[in-house]
Amino acid sequence: MTQSHQLITYVLTGTFTALSPLASCGPSLAASVRKGEPTPIPTVTMDGSTYMYLPSGGLRHRFRAGTMRAVETPLRKAANGGPIYDLAHFLLHRSGGIKQGGEEVAMTAAESEAFRQAAPTLSLFGISTPWIRGKVSVGAMVCATPINEGEFAPQVIDGVRADPLRRSSSDAELLKDGALDAYDEAVQAARSESTRKKEIADLERAIRGAPTSEEKTRLRQEKAALEGNKSGAVSMLMPLAGFKAIPAGATLTQTIILRRVSLIELGAFCAAADHFCDEPLGAHAAVGAGRAVPCFHDQGQFSRGLHGRRGVRRRVSCRHEKATGHRPPYRQGYRRSAVMRAGRGSAR
Repeated sequence: MTQSHQLITYVLTGTFTALSPLASCGPSLAASVRKGEPTPIPTVTMDGSTYMYLPSGGLRHRFRAGTMRAVETPLRKAANGGPIYDLAHFLLHRSGGIKQGGEEVAMTAAESEAFRQAAPTLSLFGISTPWIRGKVSVGAMVCATPINEGEFAPQVIDGVRADPLRRSSSDAELLKDGALDAYDEAVQAARSESTRKKEIADLERAIRGAPTSEEKTRLRQEKAALEGNKSGAVSMLMPLAGFKAIPAGATLTQTIILRRVSLIELGAFCAAADHFCDEPLGAHAAVGAGRAVPCFHDQGQFSRGLHGRRGVRRRVSCRHEKATGHRPPYRQGYRRSAVMRAGRGSAR
């Protein structure tokens, strides 16, 4: 097997430091709390302790999208900035394709290997139609410190949606004719709805304490009448449930495994890793959440951050040289392919 066709497994480990709160909450986890409670942060229990974490799904998608964009840069240049995908190929590169009904497409071993060599970026992350197993395993980002109430716990970030005219009454001058009357009507409708809900709650308590069945029947009829008059009006001034987040300053660990990758696949991954932290991680970026910087161990470095944009390549190159006795092509001073040139890529 020649150097260019060697398949090597790389294990990249490191830590992230949260510069702002980090949040993530999938649909099933969000449904586990009652209305009005802050959306939770995922947790996992290990060795009797509970740790907060960011799930790996969104992080893996970040790497996939980054890898594809790195390759698309020279392709767009070759197309003079024009489009390069039809819908099927766009979905294939962005999400691995969307499996449709009908008979599943299968490949022989030879066809699969030929596909991997022709499309190293898709080989890295896999596709669903036809099914090709990916080679990248992206672990969750898990807090290094367990939850300990009073010392290290989820941060609750909430707020209040303000009534803009109550906050700044002079803004009423900005409203057109009839708009102020519509505002007054909306405020009155919200107050009526709030009163209706309070009366229903009072009736429910009265029903539980009613001394006779006749009294309970009468109260239930009143309650049913109020429930039938629901207006749906919502107050402009409203407390927001908010969300729980990993607090700023927390340290999170992550492991990424590249299983039996070629040098071209390795270069494609490095092109995406250079920009892993360019966008916020997790959810609620609109309120400043999701900022983090990497600080990686000698096995690998995922992103630009504090160590420079080519850190991933330096560290992975050292590991590759130790395993093979050779320097990867992007360290030897020649360009192997468009994949190697992507992401400010570099014949160095």
